[in-house]
Amino acid sequence: MILVIGILVSGVLGVSNFIEKMRVKTARSLTESSEINGISSLVLWYETTSESSFLNSSSSKSLDDGDLISTLYDSSPQVRNKTNATQSTQSKMPKYKKGVINGLPAIYFDGTDDYLSFKIS
Repeated sequence: MILVIGILVSGVLGVSNFIEKMRVKTARSLTESSEINGISSLVLWYETTSESSFLNSSSSKSLDDGDLISTLYDSSPQVRNKTNATQSTQSKMPKYKKGVINGLPAIYFDGTDDYLSFKIS
C-alpha cells in the first residue's frame, strides 16, 4: 500500500513539474516571438522567463527557487550597449522565485533593502 501511495505522489509531483516547465516554455516562446523584438527605440527590457536573464550570487546562470540574484541582464534585442541591473551586496540581493506570477518565475524584493542598480548611458 505504501508503495502505491509513493508512486501516486511521485506521479502528481512529476505532472506538476511538467506543467510548470510548459508554462515557462510557452511564455519564453511568446516573448521571443513578440513585437517587442522589433521596437527600435526600446531602451531596456528585463524579463524573467529566459534562462539567460539572471546570474545568481554564486555567479551561475542555473537558478533554483530562492537563489539570490546578483545580475538581471537586459534582454533588449535592438540595443548594443546593454543596461544590466546588478547588486554586489548579498544582503541586498532580491530572490529568484519560481511559479509566483501565473506560474511563471519572478524576482522577489523584500520591501526593505533589496534592490538592483543600473546606469542608462
